[in-house]
Amino acid sequence: MICAANAAHAQSTPDVCRVTGSVWSKSEKVGTGLYIYGEFRPMAFDETTDKSFTNKESNLTIDAHVEYGDFNATEKRKPIEIKLTLDVFDKQQKALASADDSVSARTTYGKRWGTLTVEKRVTIGDNVYTFGLTCDDSTKIRKRSH
Repeated sequence: MICAANAAHAQSTPDVCRVTGSVWSKSEKVGTGLYIYGEFRPMAFDETTDKSFTNKESNLTIDAHVEYGDFNATEKRKPIEIKLTLDVFDKQQKALASADDSVSARTTYGKRWGTLTVEKRVTIGDNVYTFGLTCDDSTKIRKRSH
């Protein structure tokens, strides 16, 4: 019985998140289109989910963080807020990272809460890199696909 409770607690949320990126060359006026670095389900509501990806071309590291908060005690500790944070930085200069390297967004979390996206642009030489973190309510996704 205890094992089943722990397994249920360790399961991920029903939400689906993905980290994307694209590159635009200012001189050539051409872009790569959208690239998906990865898709994941955030961990349990009471844990922050952290995922890290690397853009090999630019040597930039993309850290995605999904956090639930402001729990409603009357509804079995269900969150009433979701917060996304996206950090983009040069791994060699991480010690020099500042608030400018990060973007965050939060919204009310509830039944069929929808979609939340944060996006960060970084210019290196002639290239403009755009990275995004998007999370969707999976019940909304299933409903759209029918």
